[in-house]
Formats: sequence, structure tokens, C-alpha cells
Amino acid sequence: ASFDSDVVPLATGAVGLAQSTDGVVWERLAGDEAGGACLVPNEDEWWGFDTSHVGVGDVHVMSSRVIQNGLGLYWMFYFGGDGEELANAPAGAPTRGGRMSIGVALSNDGVHWGRVEGEHPSGAALEPAEGESFVGWPQALRLPSSGDQEESWLLYYHALDEASGRFAIGSAVSSDCVKWTRRDGYCLTAGPEGSFDAGGVS
Repeated sequence: ASFDSDVVPLATGAVGLAQSTDGVVWERLAGDEAGGACLVPNEDEWWGFDTSHVGVGDVHVMSSRVIQNGLGLYWMFYFGGDGEELANAPAGAPTRGGRMSIGVALSNDGVHWGRVEGEHPSGAALEPAEGESFVGWPQALRLPSSGDQEESWLLYYHALDEASGRFAIGSAVSSDCVKWTRRDGYCLTAGPEGSFDAGGVS
């Protein structure tokens, strides 16, 4: 595979798939995208947030109140970077794709994926808020519910807080896994000077 040297050097690029019967020995499954990937950067002109690179955060098999399926669908919570240059980067460092956002994709088989259009003009389900350089590495959790209580999901994400220059963990809630509402503030921030997480948390 080839990688664009102008894109931020992260452990991202495209998303692949492997399967295992014991969790120790894994076998790659070939997708239909370039290099055998199952999700690659988007080339659609109107879709803007994941055109430089993509990475997987979390995958669930489920139905939601928006999309019903008796057997369940694969839901991928992923993230990607656009073509915008990241501000305040060290001189000479690759910066394209550093402004990342979070998206959602669906699949019937876990191999072939279709993106779900989010509420933001870029197609993202969650974009960086004011004062954030990026949001990424999403992890989704279904919250307990009972009776007629509406289904609710919690999304944790990794962010770079521009005010402190350190990494933090934020959260958002949703009833359909497509439209997300941020909770105020961060749920976990960098520790005090001298601690193991003084540089930030992820």
C-alpha cells in the first residue's frame, strides 16, 4: 500500500477486516476496496470529512429505532480526516487530515459498507466543537433502559483541546446512533504535572 506523505502520520488510512475462531490466530478477509480494504477515504465530491484517511473506532451488530433489521446490521463508528491543514502544527510536520470528525457506516455482512449521512454539511455525525482541533477514535455504548424508555447510546471520543494543548475524552448521547448531542465539558482530562497522564488522555 502507498501512503500520502502530506497526511498526518497516524495509524489510519483505510479499514480492513480479519476473523478468528480463538482470538489468537487471525485471517484477513479481502474487501472490495483498494488493497483489500473494506472502507477507504471517500471520493464523493459533496462528502468532505473523511477524504484523506479513515480509521475504525467501534463496531456493533444491532438494529436501531431508525433502521430496523431482524438479524441486525453491522454499525461502524469510524473517523476520518479531510484535506484541511491542521493549524498550530510543528514546522515541517504533515498536517493534512489532522482535522478529524466522526462518521457512521452500515453493513449487512461486515465487509461491504455504506456511509450514513450525518447532520453536518460534511456528512459527519460529530465534528470538532469550537476550541477542538479534532474528534476521533469513537467508542459507543448502549445505555440500560426499561419499559417504554427511549433507547439511548453514549459515545466516548478522543479530542485535542486547543486551550490546553492536551488530549481529552469527551462524550455525546443519541437515541438513534446517527444524530449525537455533546455533553458539556470533557469527562476526563489530563492529570496533574508529574502524573502518568499529564500530557493528556485517550
